[in-house]
Amino acid sequence: MFLKEVCMKKLLLLILILSVTLSSCSAIENLSKTESEKINEYLNSLLVALEADDKNSVRELFSKVVIDRQENFEQDLEDLLKYFEGEADEYTEDVSCQTSGALGGGEKKVLIKAFYDIKTTKYTYYISLEVCTCDEAEPDNKGITCLNVIKKENILNKSEGMYNYAVDGIDRTSLKEGISVDVNGYYRKIPNSSYDTSKIADIYLNNILGAIENDDEFYVRYWFSHINPFEFFNSTEKSMALLEYFDGTCEPYKGETTVDIEIETIELPMDDPDYKEGGYTRKIGTVSYDIITLRNEIYRFTMRICFDDELDKKNRGIISLYVLKADESTDFNLPYCGDGLFAPGINIGVENLIK
Repeated sequence: MFLKEVCMKKLLLLILILSVTLSSCSAIENLSKTESEKINEYLNSLLVALEADDKNSVRELFSKVVIDRQENFEQDLEDLLKYFEGEADEYTEDVSCQTSGALGGGEKKVLIKAFYDIKTTKYTYYISLEVCTCDEAEPDNKGITCLNVIKKENILNKSEGMYNYAVDGIDRTSLKEGISVDVNGYYRKIPNSSYDTSKIADIYLNNILGAIENDDEFYVRYWFSHINPFEFFNSTEKSMALLEYFDGTCEPYKGETTVDIEIETIELPMDDPDYKEGGYTRKIGTVSYDIITLRNEIYRFTMRICFDDELDKKNRGIISLYVLKADESTDFNLPYCGDGLFAPGINIGVENLIK
C-alpha cells in the first residue's frame, strides 16, 4: 500500500521536474533539496523496506561506518523488522528537522535529525532519525547513523503530550548510534501552543537543563526558534560555552512561573503570495527562573520565547537565552536594567539584561 503511494509520488515528481525543465532552465535552481526533503527520502525508503520485510534494503540505507562499529547490528536489524508491524498509512514530521554541520581541517560533515509520527494499520510509532548526508573526511559514513523506533503506547509522559527525558528526570539517554528498538530517550515534541504559556516555558527550561546536564550541545540548540540566524544552528561555540558555564545538576523546575506576554504583528507586502489583510500575529513572552543546583549554586535563566507564530509554526521556540551565575556581587532583586533588545541565541554572564 505504502509502496504504491511512494511510486505514485515519484511519478508526479518526475512529471513536475520535466515540466519545469521545459518551461524554464533557471527554475531548476528552485528544485534543490532542502534538509527536510533529504531526510524524508530516507524515511520513505526505510518505510518501504520495513513494509516489505526487506532486510538488505534497510541495511543499505545505513552508514557503512556505523554498521562496522556496531557489534550487534544484524541482531538489532532483526529486532527492528519484528517490531515494526503493519502497512504505513501516513506519517507526519513531529518537529522541524535540525541540521548540524561540522568543519574540521576544512572537511565538511552534515548531520540531519528529524522526528516523526508513523501511523500504520496496527500501531502508531515514533521514529527518531539521524542521517549523515555529507562527510568529506569519511565518505562511507553517508547514510542513516541513528534510528530509534518506539510504539506510542510505550513512551513515557504520553499523557502530557511531551515525549522527552527532562520533564520528570526519567531516562536521560541520548540517541544511540545504530538501531534502537522500544527504547525511551530523546523524543522531541515542540510544546502545543494551546498549553498555558507558563507550562510551555517550564517545558523549554527543563529540556534545556536536561540537555546541559547531558553535555548535549546539539539539543541545547534544538529548542531554539528558527527566528535565530541560520549560523546559530550550525555553530557549536555558544552551546559548548553554556555547557562549560553551567556546573552541576538540578531537579526539574516545578515552581510558580510568570510570563510577560506581548503580541507582534507581521505585515507582508501586498504582492506576497502569503499576504493577509491585517497581518499575522506572533506571540512572544519573557520569563526568568532562579535555578538552584544540588551544590546550592544559583543561576538566573532569562528566556525570550516565541510561543506561537501564525505565519510559520517553525518559529516557535527560544529566541534568546541569558544565563548568569550568582556570586557575591550579583543581586537578582535589582530592577530590570537592560534596553529590552534581547540578543538572539545564547548569552552567558551578561548581567545588564537580567531582571
